[in-house]
Amino acid sequence: MGLCGSAEADKGLTTQEKDAIKLEKALDKAVSSQIKQSEYDDKKVHKLLLLGAGASGKSTLFKQMITIYGKGFDENERRGYTNVVYNNVITSMRTLCKQSPKYGRVAPENIEAKEALEQEYREDQPVTEELGRYIKQLWTDPTILLTYEHSAEFQLSDSAKYFFEKIDEISKPNYIPSYSDVLRSRAPTTGIVENDFLIDGSVFKMVDVGGQRNERKKWIHCFENVTAVIFVAAISEYNQMLYEDETMNRLLESLSLFESICNSPWFKRTSMILFLNKRDIFMEKLKKVRLNDHFHAYKGQNTYEDAAEWVREQFESRNQEPEKQIFSHLTCATDTNQMATVFSAVKDIVITKNLGRAGLI
Repeated sequence: MGLCGSAEADKGLTTQEKDAIKLEKALDKAVSSQIKQSEYDDKKVHKLLLLGAGASGKSTLFKQMITIYGKGFDENERRGYTNVVYNNVITSMRTLCKQSPKYGRVAPENIEAKEALEQEYREDQPVTEELGRYIKQLWTDPTILLTYEHSAEFQLSDSAKYFFEKIDEISKPNYIPSYSDVLRSRAPTTGIVENDFLIDGSVFKMVDVGGQRNERKKWIHCFENVTAVIFVAAISEYNQMLYEDETMNRLLESLSLFESICNSPWFKRTSMILFLNKRDIFMEKLKKVRLNDHFHAYKGQNTYEDAAEWVREQFESRNQEPEKQIFSHLTCATDTNQMATVFSAVKDIVITKNLGRAGLI
């Protein structure tokens, strides 16, 4: 009946009209096929969602993925980070100058340099050779160094010391950031950043989103079809406060955020991978600042091994799903070799879990 009806309907049509109908049907079929292929391709892609509070190191991990599995950063791309490095250097030294009166006065011979940083230079301009000399001079000042030792009491980038010690290189007219400089440069992530990686024949889509509170409302747009969540927490920040709320401890914020993500209905069947990041800074900080001074519930020895294990337990105890396993790793996002090993383990976890769900293992 359908065929007869179709044939009857075609009667009276011109050849041109019949050809137009055939073309329309062919296009409909092609679009339908493309949609099915797209749905099939989506199922083949392993979507990794990077979540965590601001300044936890998510974007550094994202850069490592580009280096290890992507195209890396050529000279032109590294040159694009020059202004970010300039901003990090100037902002960090201006912050130390601003905070320094709490800890003393700079030496008389450094007053001119301090005033120049505070009054003459903007945070969005290049680090000239003259500015570089001022920064180098201030970085030797006893009061500025003492201020730096108290940096947990205000907001200062983890990479400040790294860049100050490279100021001779950074202030050269032809400065191009090295790969290490790119990794350590800090620019808050806004919006959603995605990149695809082909790893051992499997496609992984990594999604990075801003971690500060005003960016989290955008997270919901990334929650569909997630294969694994990589939650990043900076364990070194146990004595620091949030950028956006200086009454809130950063590690407590990460614990609370992890609890809400781990137990979200969106991720009931999603692999949960926990990166306890900045382990190198954590190890050094413990030598000067006891974990127990800020987390009184901790009763163990003030050693890296004991303290790190306790922090890991605090995160994993927030999981309310008995059947859900948390895959935890202590990480240093700026260590490319270690991150290559960790990402390889993550890849195996993700692929194995997917095969298991499909009933293939």
